[in-house]
Parts: sequence; C-alpha cells; structure tokens
Amino acid sequence: MENGIGVRKTLILGWNDKARHLCDELRKYPALGYEVIGFVDAKNAAASTSYHGVQVLGGIRNIGRFITRYQVEEVVISLESSLPGQVMEAISACDNYNVKLKIVPELYHVVVGQARVTELYGLPLIEILPEMMPAWERKTKRLIDVVVSLIFLLTLVPLFLLVSLLIKLTSSGAVFYQQERVGKDGKDFIIYKFRSMYEDAEKHTGPVWAAKIDPRVTPFGRFLRKSRIDEFPQVLNVLSGDMSLVGPRPERPFFVDKLKQAVPLYARRLKIKPGITGWAQVKGDYDTSIEAVKHKLEFDLYYLENMSLRMDLKIMLATVVTMIGGKGQ
Repeated sequence: MENGIGVRKTLILGWNDKARHLCDELRKYPALGYEVIGFVDAKNAAASTSYHGVQVLGGIRNIGRFITRYQVEEVVISLESSLPGQVMEAISACDNYNVKLKIVPELYHVVVGQARVTELYGLPLIEILPEMMPAWERKTKRLIDVVVSLIFLLTLVPLFLLVSLLIKLTSSGAVFYQQERVGKDGKDFIIYKFRSMYEDAEKHTGPVWAAKIDPRVTPFGRFLRKSRIDEFPQVLNVLSGDMSLVGPRPERPFFVDKLKQAVPLYARRLKIKPGITGWAQVKGDYDTSIEAVKHKLEFDLYYLENMSLRMDLKIMLATVVTMIGGKGQ
C-alpha cells in the first residue's frame, strides 16, 4: 500500500474543514490504501479550487460521472452533521455505482443501524451498507435455491394440477399470471404466479398496489394469497436465476421508478436477487402506501446488511409458519 500497490481510488464527499483534515489523515497514512482523487462539493458547485494539490472536481449532481471517469472504488462522506438530508442524498447518488461508502463518525446517527465501524492508525471510518455474505455463502445459497426448487417442483406436481383445475373452475382466464418485475441490478424479468385476481383486473385502473380488502381478487384467489400458494410457481424464476428463495420482493417497473425518487436507498434493494419470501414479508405488511414501503425498506436493508445462510433458514421457517397459519395477504 505504501508503495502504491493495491490502493483504492477515493473521492472525499464534502468541502469543509473536516473534509480537508480527513484528506490530510488519509494521505498521512498511505498503508490505509486510499488514493485521494479529489473532493466533491455537496453544494453542486463547479470545480473551483484545490487543497494541497487535491482538486475540487465539482458538485454532488456529477458524482456518478466522477466515479466512472476516475474509476473510483471508495467514497468517504464528510458532510456537515447538521444536514442529514445531504448525507442521504449523497448515499442515494452513489447507489447505482460499484463503490464502497464510508462516513466520518460524527454522521453515524444519520445512518444508524446500516453501518459497521473500521479503524486503523486511530482513524475511525464507518462503512455504510456493507454486504455481509461472503462468496462461499453466496454460492451455497444458490446451490440451496436450485436443490430446494427442484425438490419442490417434483414433490408438488399433484398440488399444482389441483390448484390449476380449481382456478379454471372458479373464474375465467389463464391459470398462471405473468408480470414484468425488476430484478438484480435493475434488470427486468417475467415473474410467474398462480392467478389470484379476475382477468384484466387492472384494465381500467392501471397499476395499483394490493390492499387487504381487494375487489380484484377472486374468492379462491384470497385463499391462494392467505396460504401463499399463489407464489409457488416462482420456483421457476429461482431455477432460471432471476430470483432466490429468500430476498426482497421484486416490484413492477412502474412502482420502482416512483419509489426510487420518493424513498432514499430504495434502489439498494436491487443489489441482490429478489426472493419468493423475505424478512420484510414475514415482518411487514403489503405495500399500500409510500410510508408502508419505507417501513418495509428498513427490513429489506436489515436483511441486505445481515445476509447469511442462518438468516435465510430463519426466514424460510417463519414463512412456513405464516403459510400454515394462513397469515399471508
């Protein structure tokens, strides 16, 4: 590191005394591995000045361009603690780029519960939104997805046939419902479900969120939703690699576009594969409003930051309890 081998190109987000002191500290200890490329001004100002040879590149609205141009790997946030809104804006601005985020301790309260502390040479920095699952666990998670999905399909063929027959007998329309959803890294895919709503249920309303009392749902569809059986065909999505057994629920592009604008960090959910079930599903409620989405996002971020095979098992067992108790919606 001291000889420049393996150092990480770094932006300091902030242009104040603390940011300049942070620059001094990072350059004082090259073994930390940070190569400071420049400062980014939170006020969206144009490039104007420098500090000990380190240039102010411009404002926060252009941070994505700076990350791409200079191949930045780390962004260290050193904004004023009295402006938490700017901190969240900065985190959201970096969310679509493959960079690690760190923050000075004074701002910890802004993202409390979404960080972990690292310290070297007495310089404390807090990593924001770390991904906790190591590579071997991610590979094992995928293996479990495939094996469990295959077993599920082979053993529940009679149930699939029975449900298909009952859907056809109780309402007109196709057995399966196909819909475009947003998956990992913002890529769209087609999700499969047993149809629980009347045919062309959104023809006159357009996309709307589900509700506890939803007139679009058929009588048999209510049973399918309560028991979560309507989600069973999504094992096909798991086998294709678009989904996992456990992860944040995938949402429609129409709502994702709206929520990314309205809810800070919502796009963070797109960093991993969506799941058939998830921590938000066993702890939260349906997305019926922006406030409900914000509440469920807390559970999704908690899962993202604490991903482990143990937690996946806990969520799957909780889902089974929900299905047996008919607590789905």
